Amino acid sequence: MLRVIDAASYQGNMNLKAMDFDALIVKATEGVSYTNPYCDGEFQEAFNLKKKLGVYHFARNTKNTAEAEADFFIQNTKGYIGKAIPVLDWEDSDTSNVAWALKWLQLVEKAYGCKPLLYTSESVVNSYDWSSVANADYGLWCAKYANYIPDYDFNMAGAGPAPSIKYWKTMALWQWTSVGRIDGYGGNLDCSIFYGDASAWDSYVGKQTSNTPSNATPKQNPGDRAYKENRINYRVHQQSYGWLPHVEDGQVAGITGHAKRIEAIKIDCKMSGVKIHAKGHIQGIGWKDYGIITSDTVIGTTGQERRLEAISLEAEGLPEGMDIYVRYHIETDGWSDWIKGGILAGTVGLGKRLEAIQIKIQ
Repeated sequence: MLRVIDAASYQGNMNLKAMDFDALIVKATEGVSYTNPYCDGEFQEAFNLKKKLGVYHFARNTKNTAEAEADFFIQNTKGYIGKAIPVLDWEDSDTSNVAWALKWLQLVEKAYGCKPLLYTSESVVNSYDWSSVANADYGLWCAKYANYIPDYDFNMAGAGPAPSIKYWKTMALWQWTSVGRIDGYGGNLDCSIFYGDASAWDSYVGKQTSNTPSNATPKQNPGDRAYKENRINYRVHQQSYGWLPHVEDGQVAGITGHAKRIEAIKIDCKMSGVKIHAKGHIQGIGWKDYGIITSDTVIGTTGQERRLEAISLEAEGLPEGMDIYVRYHIETDGWSDWIKGGILAGTVGLGKRLEAIQIKIQ
């Protein structure tokens, strides 16, 4: 997971060097006439700090055509192509014109060579038919706030449940607060989490790097390919946050750096004829054999404040040469190597919490 902030002109010139975050998405344009005067300065500073980057366009779809606004955005952000994820900010007074949004996304994709993201709220996602956008693999950045109580340094203790959305099976980002506070900046910030690692972000940008780690998210341009060609989906229940959205095929489920335990996990194998047998080691309970699991099987506990300390997965019915693999992040130790099916993933007897997990079949 990456910690993301987004910024518009009202934030002014932030001292990004003094702030602890992983990625910046900065407003570039609005309509067909407005450009953010602070955009390039913040973009270049973040780029020099080796932060991940995005640039967004605020749609004025009630006043202009998608073609005119896409062209305005492209002409003013050409220098960012290959460096940032383009984003359409969809929150004008009329949010029902899905065809307008799709056209803008298509035009910008052609210019950027990667698929833009759509930013909007949970209520907008669920109020209209976004299937044409989701089915075209444009990823979703969804906003949902539990309250307006300031959140400090990406703590997320008061974030509440993640958005419940239609059409997309998972989100690229969740913006959970507009009153985030980070040391080094004195005002409110919009804060989000990105459901992937640095390599996954680069895949959205459309670039490949020679130092991409072997455990990175698959290298296709990943709008939302979940539940289409993927092999396995999973989600975790994490302390303070509840159930997080589904991820797929080796992506990171869980949040590291916040000292929050994974309490449970659900796993859904999408491969026909393949069955998964699961065991889990739970704080205060020990090993529990779940047998052959379904997508509804809860491995672990919820509501009992118990950490899930280890799991063991075995897959039956896989093609010859394939197996299931698990990689986990544990407190104080960080990330493990990939572990083959049937081998314990985690620790037993050490009192350590699992904080994040990756699962893949290959």
